[in-house]
Amino acid sequence: MKKYISIFLSVLILACSVPILAFAGTDNFTEANWRLCEEGVESGSLENNDIVFKDFSGNGNTLTIGSGNAKKYLEFSSEKMYDATTGSLCFNNEKQRTLGKGAELITTDGAPINSESFQNGYTIELIYQLPDDFSADDSWMGLLARKGKSQTMTEAKKCSMSLAVSNCKELQFLTANKDDSHEMDSAWSVTMDKGGVWYHIAIVSDGNIISTYINGCEAFRNYESDQMKGMFADAKDGRFTIGGYGNGIFNHYGRGKIQQVRISGKALEKSVWLIQNPEKYVGEYGKNLNFTNLSKSSYNVVFLPDIQNAVEFKPEILYTAANWMNENKALTNTAAIVGLGDNVNTYTDKQQWQNAEKFYSILEQGDFTILQQPGNHDYGDEFYLNSFGADSEFGIRQKGRGVTYAPSGYSSYTLFDGGSYKYMVINISMYHIDEKPEREWLEAALKEHSNYATILTSHSFQDCDAAKPDEVVLNGHGKSVWEIAKKYDQVFMMISGHNHGAGEEVLLNDNGKEVYSILADYQFSYNGGNAFFKFAEFDEAHNEIRISTFSPYAATLNESERTFFDVNYMTGAGNYTTISIDFENRFSGYEQSSNLAEFKSVLDNAKETETEASLSLFPNTKVISKSDAHKVSVNTGISTTQIIIIAVIAVVLILAAVIVITIIVKKKKQKSKAC
Repeated sequence: MKKYISIFLSVLILACSVPILAFAGTDNFTEANWRLCEEGVESGSLENNDIVFKDFSGNGNTLTIGSGNAKKYLEFSSEKMYDATTGSLCFNNEKQRTLGKGAELITTDGAPINSESFQNGYTIELIYQLPDDFSADDSWMGLLARKGKSQTMTEAKKCSMSLAVSNCKELQFLTANKDDSHEMDSAWSVTMDKGGVWYHIAIVSDGNIISTYINGCEAFRNYESDQMKGMFADAKDGRFTIGGYGNGIFNHYGRGKIQQVRISGKALEKSVWLIQNPEKYVGEYGKNLNFTNLSKSSYNVVFLPDIQNAVEFKPEILYTAANWMNENKALTNTAAIVGLGDNVNTYTDKQQWQNAEKFYSILEQGDFTILQQPGNHDYGDEFYLNSFGADSEFGIRQKGRGVTYAPSGYSSYTLFDGGSYKYMVINISMYHIDEKPEREWLEAALKEHSNYATILTSHSFQDCDAAKPDEVVLNGHGKSVWEIAKKYDQVFMMISGHNHGAGEEVLLNDNGKEVYSILADYQFSYNGGNAFFKFAEFDEAHNEIRISTFSPYAATLNESERTFFDVNYMTGAGNYTTISIDFENRFSGYEQSSNLAEFKSVLDNAKETETEASLSLFPNTKVISKSDAHKVSVNTGISTTQIIIIAVIAVVLILAAVIVITIIVKKKKQKSKAC
C-alpha cells in the first residue's frame, strides 16, 4: 500500500511541477528565455552600456547591448503584465521618422541560439506593452529580428527574420526558411488596439503554418507553405536582436516596454505558453446578449464597416451574417443598410469581387433599402463600377429600388421611411470628394431634399488617435465635405470607416445645429471584423439613438463553437454609445414618413409603457448630445492638387531659367571668342 501511495505522490509532484518548469524555462523545448528586468541582469549596467542579461533557459544565450546608447534610450520599469518578473525594460527609442537613433539588445557572440535553425518548428513569445503615445511615426518599428544576409527575404534591410509593428498596429512577421530557399509572404497579426496596454505576442510555426496571436487572438492572415520549415541561420551572423532591426542601411528601433522574450524549439500549444490564458488580459471584450431593441418603437439603420478582409479571408462569415439579417428583419426593424466602402482588399482579384457581390445579393433577398459605396481598395480600372456601379447588374436593381447615382457612377443616395420621418442617406465617393462635378451633385441633392433628415457618408471622414482609437476628429476628406454639409441643417449624422477604430465627435454647423460624426472600422480585428456591423437604433419614444456594435454572425454560434472573441455585442469605448437627441426639435419641419399614422400608435404606446430604467444594455454607457458639440476649424489652405500643380510649375520655371542662363552663357562665350 505504501508503495502505491509513494508512486501516486511522485506522479502528483511531477504533474504539479510541469507548469513550474515551463514557467522557469527549464523544459526540453525552451531555447532562450530572457527576463528583461533588474533581476534578469547577469552583469554590467545600462549606465555603462555593458549590461548582460541572463538566459533563464540555462542554455547560455546571454543578451547584451547591440547598437545604440543604452544609458540614453533604455531604462528599467516596475510595470509588468504578469508576475514572472519584477518588471520590464523600457525602450525609449526615437520614432521611425528619426531612423537610427535608439538602442537594442543582441545575443552575444557564440550564443548557441545563433546557429539554431529550428528544424522542428518554433514559438516566439514576447510580453510587450505598446507605447501610450503610439502614432503613425512609429510605423514599422522593430521588436525582434535576426541578423544575417538572406537571398529570399523580400526586404533585405529586415535581416533574415523580423517582427515589426505596422502603421495599423498589426505585427508583420517575415523570415527565411532554414535553407533560405523560399520567399515568404508576410504573416500578419490582428491589431494591437490601444497604446499603454500589455500584449502577449506569440509567433508559432509547425513547419507548415506560421500563425500569429495577440492576447490569444489568432490572426486571419497566417502564412501557410510546406516550404517554410525552420528559420535561416546565417553562418557568418545569426544573432538575435530585441528592440530593433537593421542590416547596414537603417536601424529601425522599437519603442515600448518588454517584460520577457522566450524562443522555443517547437510549435507550442497554448497550454504551455508563458501565459496560458492571455485573453483574460483583454478585459471586457463583449457580451453574448441576444439582439435587443430597447423600445418597441425603435428602428435601425445598419452600417457595414470595411468588409474587405472578411471578403478575402472569411467570406462565409459575411454570408452567415447576411442570412441572419434577412431572417431577423422584423426583430431588428431595419430601415436601411449602408455599406461604408472597401468591399475588397485587392481590386484586381475577381474572386474577391464575386465574394462581395454574393454577400450583397444575399442582403438583397431581404428586400432592404441598401446603399453601396467604394473605398480606397476598390478603385482601379472599372472593377468597382462593373460590380456595384450605376450600370452594373446590382446598380440597375438598385435604381429600380430608388437609388440615384452621380454621373461618375460612384456616389449615390437613397430615400427611406423610418419611424416618423423620411430620411436620405447619401454617399460621396472618397476619390471624388474634391472634384467639382461631384460636389455640385452633392449640393444639388441636399438642396432638392432639404426637408429630409440626412445621413452623409463616405469611406473616410475621420481619423482616430492611434493609441486611443475611440478619439476621433475629421480628417482632410471630412473637412472638405464639412464645408458643404455645415450649410445644410438636415445633415444630422456623418459616418465613415477606413481608419481602424470606433468613436464619435459632435460638430456644430453654421446654424448652431448638432451633427454626429461617427467612425466605425473593425477590419484588423478577429476574423477580419467578425461581421461586426454598426447598428444605429433610433428610439423616438425616448429621444435617443443608440450606436451599438453587433455581430449577426456570432449570434448564430452556439457556446461550443465560440471563442473568447466571438461575442454578439462588442463593448468598450466607441462600441456602444447613446446619442441624446430631441427628434421633434432637431427634425422640425422635415418630411413625415408614409407610415406615420401606423407608427404614431406604436410610438405613443412606447412613451406610455416604457421606463427610462431599461434604456441601456450595458452599465456606464457613454452619452453624447448637443452640449458636446463644437465648431470645426476647416483648413482653407491650398489643396494637395494645388500643391502638386504649383510644384510642377516651379520645376518648369526652374528648368526654363536654367535653359535661358545656359543660352546666355553660351552666347557670351561665343562673343568673347569672336573678340
